[in-house]
Amino acid sequence: MKVKVFAKLNLSLNVMGVNDGYHMLDSVATSINIFDVVSVTLRNDGQINVSCVDVLPQNNVAYKAAKQFFAVFGGKGCDIVIDKGIPFSQGLGGSSADASATVYCLAKLLGVDLCDSKVKQVCDSVGSDVYFMLRGGFGKITGRSEAQFLQPVTLYGCLTTFDYASDTASVFSQYDVAPVDFVTDNQLLVEALTKGQMSYANSLCFNALQGASSALSSYANPFADCCQRLGVKATMTGSGSAYFVLCHTLQDASSLAVAFAKEGFCSVAFCSVPQGILPM
Repeated sequence: MKVKVFAKLNLSLNVMGVNDGYHMLDSVATSINIFDVVSVTLRNDGQINVSCVDVLPQNNVAYKAAKQFFAVFGGKGCDIVIDKGIPFSQGLGGSSADASATVYCLAKLLGVDLCDSKVKQVCDSVGSDVYFMLRGGFGKITGRSEAQFLQPVTLYGCLTTFDYASDTASVFSQYDVAPVDFVTDNQLLVEALTKGQMSYANSLCFNALQGASSALSSYANPFADCCQRLGVKATMTGSGSAYFVLCHTLQDASSLAVAFAKEGFCSVAFCSVPQGILPM
């Protein structure tokens, strides 16, 4: 079985404290039209094989997702082939995307209902955003991994990625050194996005981890200077390192991407998509 699995953009990310060693989040997120292609084929010998560039098979979260899925639902192994389109270590959920695609394919191949509560348990055992990405679209991620799915909205924006690879654990550790008290109003953000008030929505976009990421590396400083010159506000997604700007139209997003490219940045226009996974 082969599927497209879409990247996730954190339009906001508040950190609401720590519980049992886990950071409690309050985030508005959307799936966007950047994707990996994941193929899963069942085996009969109990082996789990993963093929993906630059990632050792047993270090890949898709491997962990398959192993946990078989432990819960049974199964005799599989081959997983991942064709990466989501950039590594940019805060776009690339690893979680592959895990969610693996769970989706195994559930379909083995006749497991995706609404089964144990499917969420499998997802949560692998990563905090895996279950959100299994369904995708537009919604909130709260606590450690609770997902609230909302009516999809059509969003456009410009995404800028960097050669710098962010390390999630290091960013959260740095955040703990200097936590942020400010939180954005996610209810107002959802309302603004739903009403198409993109300028207001962009002003509400916020990432509590952005300062921690900046403390670890100055990679985004030239980009911040460029944004100031162009008069736009960019926000980091996830634990970094990518930044985004919401735009009114796809044409506006494309024009901004061209402007950033002229300044030497790797920028592309994106649009939201209403699902996390699409069978091919």
